[in-house]
Amino acid sequence: MLAKKKIPEFERVYLDNLPSASMYERSYVHRDAITHVIQLNLVYKAVVYSDKSGMIEYWTRPPHEYKFPKNVNCEYKTDTDLYEFAKGKAYPTSIYFSPDGKKIVATGSDRKDRIFRFLTGKLMRVFDKSLSMFTELLQMRQQLPDMEFG
Repeated sequence: MLAKKKIPEFERVYLDNLPSASMYERSYVHRDAITHVIQLNLVYKAVVYSDKSGMIEYWTRPPHEYKFPKNVNCEYKTDTDLYEFAKGKAYPTSIYFSPDGKKIVATGSDRKDRIFRFLTGKLMRVFDKSLSMFTELLQMRQQLPDMEFG
């Protein structure tokens, strides 16, 4: 005989309170607001970390004592462009690596995607995805009907 599936006492309340928007700001998995974004570069065995200060940090994982990695081509952070977010008074909201581990893509709170070279920390390219940029592009060349853009 099959055992009955146990249903939580307040299942309906839990289901009714799940977020229904495509995006939401509060994580229901964490006890506090998310304040940093911690990605592991498996190829170079280093962690790239950032918080709301906008600083991007590199560090090694155990057993290398959480220090600046020795396998990158810069000795100091001042030799890099990793201060780019802090200069623009923004902070990364996500960090990803290319499959070969050589590039970092960081999406910022200012709606700009920045691509860095991992080994040098130098900025390669910035993609501005802000509404003001799209409005400006639309004024230069009509790409969408006004009704659809609005």
